[in-house]
Amino acid sequence: MFCDLGTPKEDRWNVYDELRGKLVAAGIPPAGIRFIHEARNDEEKGKLFSAARAGHVQVLIGSTVKMGVGTNVQARAIALHHLDCPWRPADLEQREGRILRQGNQNPEVTIHRYVVEGSFDAYSWQTVERKAKFIQNFAPSPPKPAQSPRMSRSPSRVRRSRRRTAGWRPARRGP
Repeated sequence: MFCDLGTPKEDRWNVYDELRGKLVAAGIPPAGIRFIHEARNDEEKGKLFSAARAGHVQVLIGSTVKMGVGTNVQARAIALHHLDCPWRPADLEQREGRILRQGNQNPEVTIHRYVVEGSFDAYSWQTVERKAKFIQNFAPSPPKPAQSPRMSRSPSRVRRSRRRTAGWRPARRGP
């Protein structure tokens, strides 16, 4: 799950902890829900990624920057959730590149984009799409690399969904 709406903070409300609470309430064990921000260095990041590839982490939540280049957790990934919209098409491509890549054991994956009714979300997604089309019109397509029979396959089918919600209100904490 990608979320650029703040970072986990122990001393105040944040979307990460709120999301973890909702996932636990839905039946996912707390130990299976991890934040990329828990990894403070490359060694810890490597251990977290290894646990995700092994299936010990069911949900990995992080920002575009922290889960971009070098995040190799695709082995068992079946769904990617965009909780918000990045402003640059390259960031969107980088996010989706975490699941749409060789080494994923699943022949089909799903990508979810969320839009809150009455918010700026739909406009943001449309803007990024317009930017991507504009860039594609001017940038030459890179050559496709030759596929070796030994290379692992990437997912052959991608289902995309846009989910509209009536509005998400964080739970109030404190006075």
